[in-house]
Amino acid sequence: MWRQPSAVPRAKLDFPGRLPPVTSVWRVYFFLTHPTQSFATLAYPLKSLEVWVMKIRSTIYTLAFLGVFLTPCFAHHTAVVVNKDNPVENVTSAHLVKIIRGEIKKWPDGKNIVLVLHKDSAGETETLQRLNKMSAAEWKSFVSAHKDSILFVDSDADVLKEVQSEPGAIGLIEVHSIDNSVNVVHVDGKLPMEFGYLPH
Repeated sequence: MWRQPSAVPRAKLDFPGRLPPVTSVWRVYFFLTHPTQSFATLAYPLKSLEVWVMKIRSTIYTLAFLGVFLTPCFAHHTAVVVNKDNPVENVTSAHLVKIIRGEIKKWPDGKNIVLVLHKDSAGETETLQRLNKMSAAEWKSFVSAHKDSILFVDSDADVLKEVQSEPGAIGLIEVHSIDNSVNVVHVDGKLPMEFGYLPH
């Protein structure tokens, strides 16, 4: 049974968001006869772009926030430092473990290695346990057995003082304590605050 096609509704001219699907001639006519709506039509894509830029920026800020506060704090904010005159710029994690365990006792230039650690630092202890793949009990036993070969100090300032005065010293401090009196050592080619600098 034949049916009469339903009437196609005519496009309205009074909405600013988007032009109706008309010919290019009609577009020219519309822009000339409706300047206010025409400018609104042009501004609409720009406004949409601005909204998307704001959304992307907000997402980036959120990810950055999560990256900072969800990162294990001490492992990524610790620096391995040596005397200013020490030519060593990079060590591997395996080499650093041997230094801490006392298996390597001298630097390449022949100077004796002096390990400087904090007397009481939960963050440093956790980092060293993971680096050496030791449990808390194993690390405590190790420190007790090597207490005569490790120099224990109270603070980052004390670590800096000992490393600065002892040519073969090596220690760990928090990043915010770094100054130009010591050299920061790369670990596995990375610097403090870079992912993978120390195990966590």
